[in-house]
Amino acid sequence: MKAYECMVLVDPTFNEADVEKIIVKVEEQIQKSGNVLDTTNRWGKRKLSYEIKKVNEAYYVLFNYKANTQFNVELDKSLKFTNGVLRHMIIASYVEKKKAPAKAMQAM
Repeated sequence: MKAYECMVLVDPTFNEADVEKIIVKVEEQIQKSGNVLDTTNRWGKRKLSYEIKKVNEAYYVLFNYKANTQFNVELDKSLKFTNGVLRHMIIASYVEKKKAPAKAMQAM
């Protein structure tokens, strides 16, 4: 399984309870498919760089998880048709691997 990040922008006209329902729905979808949800970061309401559907701000939510690639296709389809999601993006998260310590130079 590979590590992925999914950023979801939720319509700001939704109240906190509705935003929480969307978050819980995505979390459940990730977990019930046998994948591992690492973290859910709620960034809150932020201003957008440009308008999306005549909206200037959105609730930002970032999901970090580990899954297979086929699951991402299912999640993408689900988010496209979720009411209240303005935009979403799923990317592979490349975690920097720790290198083994270099051998000490031997005295000559």
